[in-house]
Amino acid sequence: MSPPGTGERPFTTARVFPFAALPALRALLDERRAVTPPEVPWVFAREDGSPMRDIRSPWVTALRKAGLPARLVHDLRRSAVRNMEAAGVPRSVAMSLSGHKTELIYRRYAIVAAADQRAAVEKLAVLHGARAPEPTPTPARVISIESRRRAG
Repeated sequence: MSPPGTGERPFTTARVFPFAALPALRALLDERRAVTPPEVPWVFAREDGSPMRDIRSPWVTALRKAGLPARLVHDLRRSAVRNMEAAGVPRSVAMSLSGHKTELIYRRYAIVAAADQRAAVEKLAVLHGARAPEPTPTPARVISIESRRRAG
Protein backbone atom coordinates (compact mmCIF):
# COMPACT_ATOMS: atom_id res chain seq x y z
CA MET A 1 0.00 0.00 0.00
CA SER A 2 1.04 3.58 -0.53
CA PRO A 3 2.16 5.60 2.45
CA PRO A 4 -0.61 7.76 3.97
CA GLY A 5 -0.73 11.29 2.64
CA THR A 6 1.03 10.55 -0.67
CA GLY A 7 -2.15 11.00 -2.69
CA GLU A 8 -1.58 7.65 -4.38
CA ARG A 9 -4.29 5.04 -4.45
CA PRO A 10 -3.25 1.78 -2.83
CA PHE A 11 -3.20 -1.29 -5.01
CA THR A 12 -5.67 -4.01 -4.15
CA THR A 13 -5.28 -7.74 -4.58
CA ALA A 14 -3.01 -8.63 -7.46
CA ARG A 15 -4.44 -10.77 -10.25
CA VAL A 16 -2.73 -13.23 -12.51
CA PHE A 17 -3.93 -13.39 -16.09
CA PRO A 18 -2.67 -16.33 -18.21
CA PHE A 19 -1.63 -14.28 -21.27
CA ALA A 20 0.09 -17.28 -22.88
CA ALA A 21 -3.38 -18.75 -23.55
CA LEU A 22 -4.22 -15.72 -25.71
CA PRO A 23 -1.20 -15.24 -28.03
CA ALA A 24 -2.47 -12.06 -29.74
CA LEU A 25 -2.84 -10.28 -26.40
CA ARG A 26 0.52 -11.56 -25.21
CA ALA A 27 2.16 -10.27 -28.41
CA LEU A 28 0.53 -6.86 -27.96
CA LEU A 29 1.80 -6.57 -24.39
CA ASP A 30 5.27 -7.81 -25.38
CA GLU A 31 5.36 -5.19 -28.14
CA ARG A 32 4.44 -2.48 -25.65
CA ARG A 33 7.01 -3.73 -23.14
CA ALA A 34 9.72 -3.60 -25.83
CA VAL A 35 9.35 0.20 -26.11
CA THR A 36 9.24 0.78 -22.35
CA PRO A 37 12.51 1.20 -20.43
CA PRO A 38 13.23 -1.94 -18.34
CA GLU A 39 13.26 -0.01 -15.06
CA VAL A 40 9.64 1.16 -15.61
CA PRO A 41 7.25 -1.36 -14.00
CA TRP A 42 4.13 0.02 -15.74
CA VAL A 43 2.73 -1.27 -19.02
CA PHE A 44 1.51 2.22 -19.90
CA ALA A 45 3.58 5.08 -18.56
CA ARG A 46 4.38 8.69 -19.33
CA GLU A 47 7.56 9.51 -21.23
CA ASP A 48 9.36 10.18 -17.93
CA GLY A 49 8.44 6.67 -16.72
CA SER A 50 5.83 7.77 -14.18
CA PRO A 51 2.53 5.85 -14.14
CA MET A 52 -0.54 7.27 -15.83
CA ARG A 53 -2.96 8.24 -13.09
CA ASP A 54 -5.76 9.39 -15.37
CA ILE A 55 -6.09 7.78 -18.79
CA ARG A 56 -9.12 9.71 -20.03
CA SER A 57 -7.21 12.09 -22.29
CA PRO A 58 -4.91 9.43 -23.83
CA TRP A 59 -7.96 7.15 -24.24
CA VAL A 60 -9.90 9.80 -26.18
CA THR A 61 -6.83 10.50 -28.33
CA ALA A 62 -6.40 6.78 -29.08
CA LEU A 63 -10.06 6.42 -30.08
CA ARG A 64 -9.82 9.45 -32.36
CA LYS A 65 -6.61 8.18 -34.02
CA ALA A 66 -8.20 4.75 -34.52
CA GLY A 67 -11.29 6.34 -36.07
CA LEU A 68 -13.56 4.82 -33.42
CA PRO A 69 -16.63 6.42 -31.85
CA ALA A 70 -16.58 7.57 -28.23
CA ARG A 71 -16.31 4.68 -25.78
CA LEU A 72 -15.76 4.38 -22.07
CA VAL A 73 -12.78 2.40 -20.80
CA HIS A 74 -15.29 0.37 -18.79
CA ASP A 75 -16.91 -0.68 -22.08
CA LEU A 76 -13.90 -3.00 -22.39
CA ARG A 77 -14.68 -4.59 -19.05
CA ARG A 78 -18.31 -5.05 -20.03
CA SER A 79 -17.23 -6.63 -23.31
CA ALA A 80 -14.85 -8.95 -21.49
CA VAL A 81 -17.56 -10.09 -19.07
CA ARG A 82 -20.06 -10.53 -21.91
CA ASN A 83 -17.54 -12.56 -23.94
CA MET A 84 -16.67 -14.78 -20.96
CA GLU A 85 -20.38 -15.39 -20.30
CA ALA A 86 -20.96 -16.25 -23.98
CA ALA A 87 -17.95 -18.59 -23.95
CA GLY A 88 -19.35 -20.46 -20.95
CA VAL A 89 -16.57 -19.46 -18.57
CA PRO A 90 -17.68 -20.30 -15.02
CA ARG A 91 -18.72 -17.15 -13.19
CA SER A 92 -16.18 -17.59 -10.38
CA VAL A 93 -13.36 -17.80 -12.95
CA ALA A 94 -14.70 -14.83 -14.94
CA MET A 95 -14.90 -12.79 -11.73
CA SER A 96 -11.30 -13.61 -10.85
CA LEU A 97 -10.10 -12.59 -14.33
CA SER A 98 -12.12 -9.37 -14.46
CA GLY A 99 -11.32 -8.41 -10.87
CA HIS A 100 -14.91 -8.33 -9.64
CA LYS A 101 -15.02 -9.10 -5.94
CA THR A 102 -18.79 -9.36 -5.54
CA GLU A 103 -21.52 -11.06 -7.49
CA LEU A 104 -23.61 -7.88 -7.37
CA ILE A 105 -21.04 -5.77 -9.20
CA TYR A 106 -20.21 -8.58 -11.65
CA ARG A 107 -23.90 -8.79 -12.63
CA ARG A 108 -23.89 -5.06 -13.43
CA TYR A 109 -21.31 -5.82 -16.12
CA ALA A 110 -22.94 -9.04 -17.39
CA ILE A 111 -25.24 -7.37 -19.87
CA VAL A 112 -27.77 -9.69 -21.51
CA ALA A 113 -28.51 -9.09 -25.19
CA ALA A 114 -31.99 -9.42 -26.69
CA ALA A 115 -30.66 -12.17 -29.00
CA ASP A 116 -29.61 -14.17 -25.92
CA GLN A 117 -33.08 -13.84 -24.43
CA ARG A 118 -34.72 -14.95 -27.68
CA ALA A 119 -32.40 -17.97 -27.92
CA ALA A 120 -33.25 -18.92 -24.33
CA VAL A 121 -37.00 -18.77 -25.02
CA GLU A 122 -36.52 -20.82 -28.20
CA LYS A 123 -34.76 -23.49 -26.14
CA LEU A 124 -37.67 -23.52 -23.68
CA ALA A 125 -40.10 -23.91 -26.57
CA VAL A 126 -38.16 -26.92 -27.88
CA LEU A 127 -38.01 -28.41 -24.38
CA HIS A 128 -41.79 -28.21 -24.08
CA GLY A 129 -42.39 -29.38 -27.65
CA ALA A 130 -44.14 -26.17 -28.59
CA ARG A 131 -42.41 -25.78 -31.93
CA ALA A 132 -39.30 -26.50 -33.89
CA PRO A 133 -36.45 -24.13 -33.23
CA GLU A 134 -36.10 -21.15 -35.54
CA PRO A 135 -32.63 -20.18 -36.60
CA THR A 136 -31.07 -17.84 -34.08
CA PRO A 137 -29.65 -14.65 -35.59
CA THR A 138 -25.89 -14.62 -35.94
CA PRO A 139 -24.37 -13.02 -32.85
CA ALA A 140 -22.29 -9.88 -33.07
CA ARG A 141 -18.87 -10.55 -34.52
CA VAL A 142 -15.97 -10.33 -32.09
CA ILE A 143 -12.86 -8.83 -33.62
CA SER A 144 -9.51 -9.88 -32.23
CA ILE A 145 -7.05 -7.31 -30.98
CA GLU A 146 -4.55 -8.49 -33.58
CA SER A 147 -6.90 -7.99 -36.56
CA ARG A 148 -7.98 -4.59 -35.18
CA ARG A 149 -4.30 -3.54 -35.01
CA ARG A 150 -3.63 -4.70 -38.57
CA ALA A 151 -6.67 -2.82 -39.90
CA GLY A 152 -5.89 0.35 -37.94
